[in-house]
Amino acid sequence: MSADTAKRAAMVRALDFVEAGMVLGLGTGSTVEAGLPTLAERIAAGLRVTCVPSSQRTAEAAARLGLPLVALNSIDHVDLSIDGADQVDRDLNMIKGHGGAHLREKVLASIAQKRVFVIDGSKLVERLGQTWLPLELLPYGASFALKRAAAVTGGEARFRPGERGPRRSDNGNLLAECRLGEVADPALLDRQLHAIPGILETGLFIGMVDILVTGDGESASVRYPAPKNGVLRG
Repeated sequence: MSADTAKRAAMVRALDFVEAGMVLGLGTGSTVEAGLPTLAERIAAGLRVTCVPSSQRTAEAAARLGLPLVALNSIDHVDLSIDGADQVDRDLNMIKGHGGAHLREKVLASIAQKRVFVIDGSKLVERLGQTWLPLELLPYGASFALKRAAAVTGGEARFRPGERGPRRSDNGNLLAECRLGEVADPALLDRQLHAIPGILETGLFIGMVDILVTGDGESASVRYPAPKNGVLRG
């Protein structure tokens, strides 16, 4: 079975958490887009939801299917967000952002009352790393911030190429990435990078998973984070 089949299976399962009347946050990338036709079908069949896109890419894909969209600043809450991930470790920490929307995705996820992340099984790792970590940088002094990020991560750092110079996010900021080895402490690395002036956001998502849906062929499994102090966030 292909990764695309697993993504679709996982997204269909994730949509089971969507209830009538919800304000639904939609992440960015191929995983979320794999589930949009199913969501459109359910809406056409009578499901009432309002969708908040995390990027222009998602907004355009959703609009083509006739999904009802609103801007984040026009509402007062988000009930549920659904998004993909590039890596997920054993503690459900994640690397996201290869679609270039990690700042908006993190804002949207932080607002949502419940957060569902969707992956295919190939994205599961014992520890994060051995990949590129997305960054979003303020254009002013970005080359200096990127050098400092490289010193922190100990690997290569580069701007992501666009059609005319470095690629920019929907926010107008510069997109970059650092090569990581194995990450022993993702939360510490995230704090170290955020301490560099000019780094607006990293692709490290720490402790943000409420529900993880993993696709395996045509089926999907659901996992919840281990409870802290005997209390499971829900």
